[in-house]
Amino acid sequence: MPLYSGHHANEKAEAEDGESRTWSMEMQGDEPAGQRYGDAERVGHGVDTGADDEAQERLLSGGVEGIYVAHRSDGSPRKGRRGACNRSARRCCVIVVPAALLLTLLFALLRNSNTSTQAAKPALEIEAEGSANTTSFSPIDALVDPSVFQLAASGSEWDVSQAVRTRTYDWTISEVIAAPAGVSKRMLVVNGHSPGPTIEANVGDRIVVRVRNRMINGTAIHWHGQPLSGAGQNYMDGTSGVSQCPIPPGASFTYEWTVRTSGTYWWHAHFEGQYSDGLYGALILHDPKDHLQLIVPGSRAKEEMPSESALIAQQSRYHHDRVILMSDIWNDLSSAYLEGYMSFEGPPGGVQGDEPVPDCGIVNGIGHCAGGLQHSPASLPVLPDKTYRLRLLNVGSLAEIRFEIEGHSLIVVEADGTEVVPHRVKSLTLAVAQRYSVLVQMDRGAEGQRKWRIKADLSDSMFGYEPEHLIKEQAMVLQYEQPVKHDETEGSTASLPVPDHQIDQSLDSSALVPLIPIAAPNKVDRQETLLVSFGLTSSSVYRAFFNETSWEMPPANGSSVMALRNQKPYPDQLVFKNDQTIVMDLIINNEDEGDHPMHIHGYVPQLLGTGAGFFSYDQPSLDLKQDFPNPMRRDVWTVPGFSWTVIRLTLDLPGLWTFHCHLREHMAIGLVAAFEVLPSQMGDVPSANRALCDAQSKI
Repeated sequence: MPLYSGHHANEKAEAEDGESRTWSMEMQGDEPAGQRYGDAERVGHGVDTGADDEAQERLLSGGVEGIYVAHRSDGSPRKGRRGACNRSARRCCVIVVPAALLLTLLFALLRNSNTSTQAAKPALEIEAEGSANTTSFSPIDALVDPSVFQLAASGSEWDVSQAVRTRTYDWTISEVIAAPAGVSKRMLVVNGHSPGPTIEANVGDRIVVRVRNRMINGTAIHWHGQPLSGAGQNYMDGTSGVSQCPIPPGASFTYEWTVRTSGTYWWHAHFEGQYSDGLYGALILHDPKDHLQLIVPGSRAKEEMPSESALIAQQSRYHHDRVILMSDIWNDLSSAYLEGYMSFEGPPGGVQGDEPVPDCGIVNGIGHCAGGLQHSPASLPVLPDKTYRLRLLNVGSLAEIRFEIEGHSLIVVEADGTEVVPHRVKSLTLAVAQRYSVLVQMDRGAEGQRKWRIKADLSDSMFGYEPEHLIKEQAMVLQYEQPVKHDETEGSTASLPVPDHQIDQSLDSSALVPLIPIAAPNKVDRQETLLVSFGLTSSSVYRAFFNETSWEMPPANGSSVMALRNQKPYPDQLVFKNDQTIVMDLIINNEDEGDHPMHIHGYVPQLLGTGAGFFSYDQPSLDLKQDFPNPMRRDVWTVPGFSWTVIRLTLDLPGLWTFHCHLREHMAIGLVAAFEVLPSQMGDVPSANRALCDAQSKI
């Protein structure tokens, strides 16, 4: 099967016998040099297979050399994370590219790292609209719009069964100075707000979003978790440099796509690290066929409730629907941190390879950083004796976030858009980009105790160092508007039949089971392996690698999909291609000690298994030939450090779909690949997308 990759040639590494070995990309016969993985070739970096075998043995035995000894199976925090090192000692660093070429690439990367946003026009055209290069201060009550956290579907005017309609949004993106956590910083906002507008729709609806760019840099907006099926839909995926060129400053671009799935999702900028600067919002999608339904008197959603067991039926109904957006935050724009992360010295307080640690966190747009003004925390007003569906989203860039409501238990009913068998817990942890829905019974608001603390604490499990000023504890307030009367309200889940001794203290995500069973396909057409590693280039620049290839973004006037359509793929990109619909098993071997929240655009994979060390086809822990009657399905899953994960997916949506780690810095330094699916059915690149690239060429 064709596979494109690159970024490396003519490398040297010391063999165990002390001799210098040289690898290159020269063709030998009909095959490129490199090690074959299933039907695909690892092209680009030559591989010392002996060194790989040794590394695999170390991983499988649970031990590694030097600073790489770091077991996290006990859940302990990861301190002193990677550290600068030499690949000749670890056999997992990568020496790359002649120095002159690397410096050129690095200069281009750093030059582009100062970018922020761009745009296009309604009828999918480009129009010139001068960018506003002024920055004003936005107070907290102007920055945060509380209405984005209260869904329209909680009101009687929303009908989940209404006829399909077009929902149109008009966004202007700009830069402001604001202090969401008490410290003034530059932020990127939509219509003056961060978080941005909530998009709410039903399955079948047409979404039209016009994005105007009033910043000095380019941008693109991605619709996380959406299977954009249909002719030309992949071009609306909103991934800068892949499905489109960035929207230039002073222009506008219109995204149009159709809702195909339901659940809790989000939209965010997919250009550099812009979403961590404030460009994100909730994307909430409804379906009358969902088991989870809002109780609205007289509505079909109430009358047509599913007839499962009493427990599941009760735990599928709720009175109110709310959004809680949680994030880590830095006191500067994301572009200010990338250079330090990649440098030989590493970020302030850390060493090379340590991701910049955030300053604090925010919940629904408000938080508290050290030395900042004290804002009143965000609040969640609730009515007593009602059941609330809380849609929890980690929209951060690095930290896992632990969520808990004092005095209340949480019934987990959805994960990343997949309804799951109800699971009651005291708390749960969300990796970056993950989402959960929980049902909460508001039955603890007696007189004298009408305020409860909602915790959204940053976990330090992803931190390589811990600054003294870091504030991990963040919160909002759950406030009962009236005292609890304990009346038996119709449809209330205030007395669900779940004994206290069956409540878990924290959620074990591996125990989640989809409510609607979907068996994994038995016939697998193809297997591929991705090896995750980090290392230094020949210029001591820190990079991330899939199969020894570190993804380089195209120039601003180019996109990967246009390059592939023109039969001129970029050399420094790992792309798996299939010309026919196939079922693929993707094996991810993590050679790094850190956890990685992985995400693929356009698809919701089935998770077959995970384990310590490298995946071995003959190990008894996972027989890929066995039946998987109902594996978990989600679009963001964590591959633990020094471990493997296997996913199964049916590649049937035409387009170029990005696969990446969702940590901000890891995307920026190359932990990205792509799947080119059914290219003959992708259709021509829309004229508006081409216009974006043409406009960039003139900048």
